[in-house]
Amino acid sequence: MEFKFNVTGARRKEIVMAISEILNTTPEYKGAPTFAYEVGCYRIDRAGMLTGVDSWELIEELSGLHDKLVSGTGALIS
Repeated sequence: MEFKFNVTGARRKEIVMAISEILNTTPEYKGAPTFAYEVGCYRIDRAGMLTGVDSWELIEELSGLHDKLVSGTGALIS
């Protein structure tokens, strides 16, 4: 599965934290040279591309996050 958020910096961290809440797991920052985060079996790269195994439930949740990000309605997590 690939899901493109096209974000960096603080917005990427918001997405990482939201995904970690959905999956009930702790994110791990991988540092240089990839600067990626790993959350469970998913990876969020420095450009905001999420890759990992297919999960319809996660895709459904992420679609809502993507809509909030695109519409600019503020924080992705409360």
